[in-house]
Amino acid sequence: MSLLFSMISFLTGAAVTMQSAVNGRLRAASGNPVFASLFSFLGGMVLLVVMLPLASALGIYPLPSWDVLLSTKWWMWTGGVFGTALVFCSILIPPKIGFGAYFSMMVAGQLTGSVLADATGFLGSQVHPVSPLRLLGVILLIAGAVLVQRPGRSSDADASAAEIDAPVSDADVAENAETVSHVKGGDA
Repeated sequence: MSLLFSMISFLTGAAVTMQSAVNGRLRAASGNPVFASLFSFLGGMVLLVVMLPLASALGIYPLPSWDVLLSTKWWMWTGGVFGTALVFCSILIPPKIGFGAYFSMMVAGQLTGSVLADATGFLGSQVHPVSPLRLLGVILLIAGAVLVQRPGRSSDADASAAEIDAPVSDADVAENAETVSHVKGGDA
């Protein structure tokens, strides 16, 4: 079971990169990163609005009572703020430094924060002490993240990043449709 959860976690990490790429293209097309972030969350909200009653009806996860909801602490409702920062940064930063550079640093930050949260029992979570092997793992991941960075980018790479940031024009859409049509051997 642990291997299954590990693989799902790995695939989820890969999906986050795909989400960033899709959101980045919406940002380029709309010219507005806030717009792209909003519609990323809207798409997720629509799916969750369907999943919540379905999971409850199937008996997988019952809906919490009003008493339970009213007894929560205010900060328990702030997770979306962190999610917004994550999505917004994943839209703005990868076109500037690349997916590998962005996500390697993000994962290094996540692992560092996770090990600290485990060590301190952050917000009542189970304590997992920092062992020499865990510390070595964090150091190696941070070293790997640093190695993935591309210092001293060439002007070609900067021009490519600027091109990714540029809004998508009608001519770009028509050119892509023509290319797809040619590859498929049909009309666009």
